[in-house]
Amino acid sequence: GFAAWQTHVALTEKERALEVKDFLVTLFEDASPYASGARALSVVDWLKQAQARVDRRLEERPALRVELLNMLGTSLLNLQDTSAADEVLTHAIHEGTSRLGPNHPETLRAHVLMTPVHRFRGRTKEMRTELDRLLPILRAANGLQEDLVIALKNKAHLEIDERHYDEG
Repeated sequence: GFAAWQTHVALTEKERALEVKDFLVTLFEDASPYASGARALSVVDWLKQAQARVDRRLEERPALRVELLNMLGTSLLNLQDTSAADEVLTHAIHEGTSRLGPNHPETLRAHVLMTPVHRFRGRTKEMRTELDRLLPILRAANGLQEDLVIALKNKAHLEIDERHYDEG
């Protein structure tokens, strides 16, 4: 019954954590110029290399794959490589939608993370459309409060950018 379910969840989470750890350890090891004999990578180059590795190694784990793509896209955006973030998050959205479904938490997160990319690339119409679609879904969902807060913050930025101060 319930104890067996809890055990299954715990083992699944442990397996996922070990897989992420192994993936990250390999990424760090391969980034070392001592291991490859090549020059040291910039952080942006390392993140782009990580995306290629996600594509190669995690084909059979779509939820983990989209989660890692979301992390990479966020990191690229934080490093102000909006173009690369756009590419990675677009990939996460397509992968999430096709393999997990449009309302899977990681797919929704990819859409939320894409909203500032739309903003920074001047695609405010796409940003508004995306937020208008996402906000009701996020408000109704359980467990997506962090994504809801991020979406609301991005909506406020959009309203302020467009001088709709009362809505912001």
